Amino acid sequence: MKGKETRYAKLYMVSDVLVSLFLVNIYWTICNVPIIFLVLSFFFAKEPNPVILFPLFIFFLPILFFPSFQALVCSMRDIVLNRPSTGSVKRFFFYVKENYLESVGMGIFITVAGSFLIRLLMMTGLKNVLLSTILFIILLYVVMFALQFFPLAAHFSMSFVWKLKQTWRLTFAKPIYAISSLLLTVLLVWVSWKVFPPLLVLLTASAAAYLLFFLFYFEYNQLKNK
Repeated sequence: MKGKETRYAKLYMVSDVLVSLFLVNIYWTICNVPIIFLVLSFFFAKEPNPVILFPLFIFFLPILFFPSFQALVCSMRDIVLNRPSTGSVKRFFFYVKENYLESVGMGIFITVAGSFLIRLLMMTGLKNVLLSTILFIILLYVVMFALQFFPLAAHFSMSFVWKLKQTWRLTFAKPIYAISSLLLTVLLVWVSWKVFPPLLVLLTASAAAYLLFFLFYFEYNQLKNK
């Protein structure tokens, strides 16, 4: 009987986490409706106009995607650490407001750096394989840096500059961890797209945020216990 109750308790915990992931993902999706619309327009419109769509996409990324994803990671932190909450809606939008300026600043940096590197890669192409390889590695590092920043910023209430420095050190000091986080996130998005594309707006973002914070917290505890 006790074993059965334990199984039911574990099943309840798993279902509760899944429901939380789904609900918070919906809030994130609502925040990113303009970006989702632009992406769908680019892929499915009969005559997409990149001259209009791309600048709008670049404009919305720092002010919508990054603040909402930071709030997503903060919400996942509460789930991973079993912190009591006052409701997923209130909690999510509190985190959006609390971290907005910091997230926008990070978003502007990543968007500008990423756009610049992608532009250089497109211009270089196969003309200079060595330069293209270097640019691609730098671009991957920028992406890994961003992925490490979100959970670190969610876990520590320190200054923005301090968080940037610690993220820089963590990404360089733990390359296997940083690369693993990137690969697992990409794999999660790819599997969602291949298995059931609607998962991208229903569950994938929150699952990725959960994964990123879980990996960060595991690595953080490993470093702390050394």
